[in-house]
Amino acid sequence: MLRPPWLSVTAVCALLVAYLIGRFGAVPPPAARAVPSDSTGFFQQADPADPADEGRPSRRGGVVAGVLADAAGKTVEELAMLLATEKSGVARAALLENLIEQLNADNWKAVFEVVWHARQEGMISDREKELVLQCIGHIAGPAAMAQFKPADPVKDWDTHDGRHAMRGWAQADAATSLTWLEAQPEGNFRTGMALGFVRGAAINDPKRALQAVTMLSPENLQWAMNWMLNADEAAQYVPFVQQWLTSSAPGGSNPETTQTKSEVFSQLLNTQFYAIRNDSEGIRVARWVEQFAGRDLINAPAVSRMAAQFAERMAAPKVIELIERMAAPVAPGQPDPISVVMRRWSRQDPKAAQQWLNEHQDSPSYDAAVVAFVQNTPNAEPVVQRAWLDTVRD
Repeated sequence: MLRPPWLSVTAVCALLVAYLIGRFGAVPPPAARAVPSDSTGFFQQADPADPADEGRPSRRGGVVAGVLADAAGKTVEELAMLLATEKSGVARAALLENLIEQLNADNWKAVFEVVWHARQEGMISDREKELVLQCIGHIAGPAAMAQFKPADPVKDWDTHDGRHAMRGWAQADAATSLTWLEAQPEGNFRTGMALGFVRGAAINDPKRALQAVTMLSPENLQWAMNWMLNADEAAQYVPFVQQWLTSSAPGGSNPETTQTKSEVFSQLLNTQFYAIRNDSEGIRVARWVEQFAGRDLINAPAVSRMAAQFAERMAAPKVIELIERMAAPVAPGQPDPISVVMRRWSRQDPKAAQQWLNEHQDSPSYDAAVVAFVQNTPNAEPVVQRAWLDTVRD
């Protein structure tokens, strides 16, 4: 168990609700209602501000107080129904937290039935349903997994999106849940549960999450990693994805696995580009990239995107040096990272680019750099361009 002993299961689930409230303003309304695109829009839609209210008690607080007063003494099934019919975003969040606080080993099945049917009818959102399922996993563990196990676990997937409950169980107790997972027969049910486990354990118990990764096909593994890198809490998953990329897990030399790692690396690199904008010389991000130097997961398109970003911050020779360290093979039809840098450099400072070429004729980047230099100095005399191209070795 990776949480302090004083932190109860319901407290952990309440923290998840608090996270949603803090991150998104409120748990969103059902898909059946219009959802504003901005994160604060739902507050405005559910309880618009009124200048005349200045100095008066908050109407929003009044809505929540009224809803919670109505909820007092309700059973968890009744609370779930209130959640399904409440339209105010802040009140929904308060009801959801109230509901989760009362979940226990005796009533989770009844809550699940109400929540599942409410989602089927479009009365609550996917995120609300998934959060309740996570908390059910926290509370019920193996009993919840039995609830979501299909009659044929080999051919059929988990029922009722049970992998979200597995995610909650993995967050609460990765050791026990992994032992349970490994005991399941190979098939679609175990795959679905493994996806949930990896998402749940990756942050707090990456070692066991890496063990579960070996149960996934390259396709499912790529899906799981891409989900992590696109999740709202992606920053918390980045260390695990990096650890997986640099690990020598079973199947690491398999071409399919290598391709999967290459594609995930490209996605991971995309998540780091925001840092380049805050790194005046690109040095910090370049240092981060260097941990992957020489690995077969590096591909030319990813390095080309990286080069374009770095070329705006770093001196061109430094970018070229970093590209050479990456040693990304360039397949026919792919952009050459060196060309990306030299194209920009030749236009901005052709004299400096020419000097670098004169001083680096033995560089493995020389041929691609010369071609890009000639292509991007159109005002040069044809005889000069020809002379440069004659120095290309291949």
